[in-house]
Amino acid sequence: MPEVNTCWCGDTAWEPLGADYAHCLGCGSLFYTRAFAIEDYTSAESPTAFYGAQYWQEHVPNVLGLPGLAERARSDLAERAVYYLERTLEYLAPGSEILELGCAPGSFAYLLNQAGMKVTGLEASDHAAEFVRRTFGLDVHCGTLEQSGMKQQFEAIVMVDVLEHLPRPLETLKACVDRLQGDGVLLLQTPCYRGEGTAWPMLLPAEHLYLYTAESVRALLERAGFTVIEVTHSLFPHDMWVVASLSSSLPKRAEPLEGVAPLAVAMIRLSDRLASATEQQAATDRDRAAKDEVIAQISGELETVRADQRAKEELIVRISGEIEALLTDQRAKEGVIARLTKGSWWRR
Repeated sequence: MPEVNTCWCGDTAWEPLGADYAHCLGCGSLFYTRAFAIEDYTSAESPTAFYGAQYWQEHVPNVLGLPGLAERARSDLAERAVYYLERTLEYLAPGSEILELGCAPGSFAYLLNQAGMKVTGLEASDHAAEFVRRTFGLDVHCGTLEQSGMKQQFEAIVMVDVLEHLPRPLETLKACVDRLQGDGVLLLQTPCYRGEGTAWPMLLPAEHLYLYTAESVRALLERAGFTVIEVTHSLFPHDMWVVASLSSSLPKRAEPLEGVAPLAVAMIRLSDRLASATEQQAATDRDRAAKDEVIAQISGELETVRADQRAKEELIVRISGEIEALLTDQRAKEGVIARLTKGSWWRR
């Protein structure tokens, strides 16, 4: 039976945010308010399953206008997945056992594996799970974490662009806590609402069921059982990167690349060089633009000076003409006076 969504925190005080979302006045989260069936988001077998085969084959390319599974699997390897790997290596050493929830298109899980991690994937979609198995040879299970029957405990669970899609985020995060070792960590990326209003492009009705502020994602994780939570920027400006721990501290590794397999290190180095070259090019472009602006300003000032000079020259020419006219008139008058003076002498 379809049910109307409410905020995960249980607070009933909220205000509308457009036609499809509400802003919770209790925790600050945004939530999708339309009625929906939970099984559409938790079952890959349901004919109306949102994350069935149609999600990657039709919804992503035709509705979102984004690349499908195969193209994303290629592009993410050289872009997003490298960034997420670097952030993960800040806390986890090679050899760590990691579970990735929502692992499609598989690039991040594959790169974690190449770096020396022991990775297990979990996907809601049979179609996506099979794609990741076939493309990257990874161990991928199908279903939700709550229903998976997984008993293994992991050193870390990673969720990239997943939390906003979960119909029951608190229950899923509690299931994460149950499957993490005592000092385990959760690493996730999710959109961060900063008061953008109804024009925010992350408002995707029926897809992004919950969206969080930095404060509300902390509250959600604390409610689930995490004790130390770090929220920072992520790869894209509209996202945040969150690391949460079950222990009393969240120590970073002194040498993040120590023990990492050469291939993964090479990709990280290449990515860093590309980012540096891109920034240098951007700085050069900014410098060139600044110089062009100065040149344009100087050119404008020179043109103003030239226009002023032309105006002055025109004034000088006009005044010179007027003086010449006065002198000509004066000479004519002097001639008349001379003739009159000479005539007067003769008559005398």
